[in-house]
Amino acid sequence: MLSQTDDGGQVFWRDLGDLLPDGFALGTREWAGSSVFVLDSYKLTLYFTSTGRRETPMSFEQRIFETHARLSVSEHSVTIGD
Repeated sequence: MLSQTDDGGQVFWRDLGDLLPDGFALGTREWAGSSVFVLDSYKLTLYFTSTGRRETPMSFEQRIFETHARLSVSEHSVTIGD
């Protein structure tokens, strides 16, 4: 996840690290993530595609998942909560 700040007209991007922990998804491969952020509630919804199922033979079955988190935003940092 990235955050953007504007410091006197100069834009900076900061890498906040992985949004999902290792082993989070139910498939063997994940990609095509997109997110929606609701400013008034600081709720972040992440949508992503997962292929296959853990602990089964390799397959091409595709499923779309969503997960939610709240962001804590201050003047100098953005962190991910529950």
